[in-house]
Amino acid sequence: MNNNNMVLKKCLSGVLNNFQFDFQKKSICNCRFIGELFRNGAFPEKYILKCIGDLGKEKNDNNYELQMHCLCTILQSLGQYYQK
Repeated sequence: MNNNNMVLKKCLSGVLNNFQFDFQKKSICNCRFIGELFRNGAFPEKYILKCIGDLGKEKNDNNYELQMHCLCTILQSLGQYYQK
């Protein structure tokens, strides 16, 4: 019975890791998309500032690294178009 639990635990761990990777990848792609929408005039400035502000808030949870990566992705996609 113990061996079955170990196999199940490894299987679930792999599924969770794949889910987390997919979630992070989609989050980063969405941030890049938001930045491109803003550059092309399809995303209002007040909303991009809200996104930047929300992502820039310091949080002590597991998503802090992802938040910083998303913030950097948005800022990189804005490039020199938006300097303030």
